[in-house]
Amino acid sequence: MPAWNVVSWTAMIDSLGQMGQLENAKTLFDRVPELNAVSWTAMVAAYAANGHMRECRELFDDMPERGIVSWNAMLAGFGSSLQAGEARRVFGRMPRHNLVSWNTMLALVARNAGSLEGLDIFHGMPARNYKSWNLVVHCHAANGDIGVAGKLVYRMPQHSVVTWTSMVVGYFCKGRVDEAISLFDWIPERNVVTWTGLLAGYAQVSDVGEVFRRMPAHNVVSSTAMIDAYGQNGHLVAAKELFDRLPEANELTLIAMLGAYAAKGCASESKMLFDSSPSQSVLTWNTMVSTYGNSLELCAAMAMFEKMPKHNTVSWNAIVTANARNGHLGGARMIFDTMPYRSSRSWSVMIDSYALSGQCFEAVEMLTLMMWEGFAPDESVFTGVLAACSHQGLLEFGVRLFSLMVSDYSIAPALVHFKCLIALLTRAGQLDSAEQLLNEMPYHPDEVAWVTLLAGCSSHFDVGRASYATCNSSALHVLLGNVYDQQTF
Repeated sequence: MPAWNVVSWTAMIDSLGQMGQLENAKTLFDRVPELNAVSWTAMVAAYAANGHMRECRELFDDMPERGIVSWNAMLAGFGSSLQAGEARRVFGRMPRHNLVSWNTMLALVARNAGSLEGLDIFHGMPARNYKSWNLVVHCHAANGDIGVAGKLVYRMPQHSVVTWTSMVVGYFCKGRVDEAISLFDWIPERNVVTWTGLLAGYAQVSDVGEVFRRMPAHNVVSSTAMIDAYGQNGHLVAAKELFDRLPEANELTLIAMLGAYAAKGCASESKMLFDSSPSQSVLTWNTMVSTYGNSLELCAAMAMFEKMPKHNTVSWNAIVTANARNGHLGGARMIFDTMPYRSSRSWSVMIDSYALSGQCFEAVEMLTLMMWEGFAPDESVFTGVLAACSHQGLLEFGVRLFSLMVSDYSIAPALVHFKCLIALLTRAGQLDSAEQLLNEMPYHPDEVAWVTLLAGCSSHFDVGRASYATCNSSALHVLLGNVYDQQTF
């Protein structure tokens, strides 16, 4: 270039960030003679887009002045890294929000939370565009609230291919196949996106091959969805044949094929494919670490992790998970303690691992530390700790934790949370309270809930209460027989 100015410096930083060359981008950033707000924002956005949120936050905190674009870059980075608690904190700290800020939060909720929170955010938005409408429709459809999603579609000022695809996939998720196909046939303008949505839906309920063959055109997205569908159904040969036929496979296609092998425990095939790839990114390295961990090959997972040219938060989470899944909780905790940056997922992995292994007090300790460091636990974290409390009989703490989840973290209790509380009450002998909760909770009791109550009746020899339970389940009848047998003796 004949001359460098702040515009050209910033453009180069932005380009290097998009290519994932963060070291080169930072070197260039440090050489800029006169940094302005745009240059700072470009470097922040580069870190955020590549999942390097520790460096992103440090640079953001050093910025002499922050505009809405830099705030949105931070927000999007935490959202893409699935760090919902951090994203909410950034959103709360922002001096002002624009449509991009609101849509970013709505997209985060659509991926990670329930549809009620998505609707709350949507109704709180001062302005909306077509993306906002599509996000809230997707949020409800993906969570099974097809009725609400349909009403939103009716109210939308305009529809797009994305709208109809969300509804088609939503119908499939609810098992309403005929309605999904009818809606698909009615869509006025079908393209590769809608066909790919139909393909993803069929992957859950039926043979996807015919849908793929009927598609008028294929692209790398539909082919990736097809490979993923073959993988879900265990058709590895068909998945690999399609992968080999692709004229232009990309990173996501490679990850889909690696995931198909991983789902069947084919770690050696995954490694051969990984080694034959012309280029590896942090995403493919992370996939291999997870593959070895899921295949119970901890040594291979550790070796792969140590060979990685760079790590992000997902990499660290993957190796912690690999250690925990293989029963090495001490190793998992040691790695966790040395992580340069932790996400909500990092805490969740450790808490779930302690809970599943029956180490209730360690799970509670981790939850306390998580809250102390400002991370917001999600539904799965509370489920793990409540289950651990149930196994240890920590009734008072479990009840307080349940209340904390609702009051302080605004998490609507799911059926699994109520079942944990019922188990806590029955083990403590508080059968009246357990039965009352079972009858008054806002969910229809499933077989597990009734079995939990009857198991408590069996332990405490309560024949009358056991006889009250009526449910079409052979397991309940066996338990009831056990109650009578114990009462006899």
